[in-house]
Amino acid sequence: MQERTVVASAQTLYEKTYSVYTALYEDQQSCLGMLKRLSHELRDAAEIDPSLTAAYDALESNLLGIE
Repeated sequence: MQERTVVASAQTLYEKTYSVYTALYEDQQSCLGMLKRLSHELRDAAEIDPSLTAAYDALESNLLGIE
């Protein structure tokens, strides 16, 4: 029964998942793009204050997982 619902809703599922993908990766204001910009800012801040290095490293590690 659930399989029929999925098949019957295939277009809606495509539209919704594509919307999410676009917001995460492709839009000019994508989440990934924003995180990369923030990572650069945090790296620059960590060069001034080394106590921020752990936060920068964590963000970079998570970015690799997202990509």
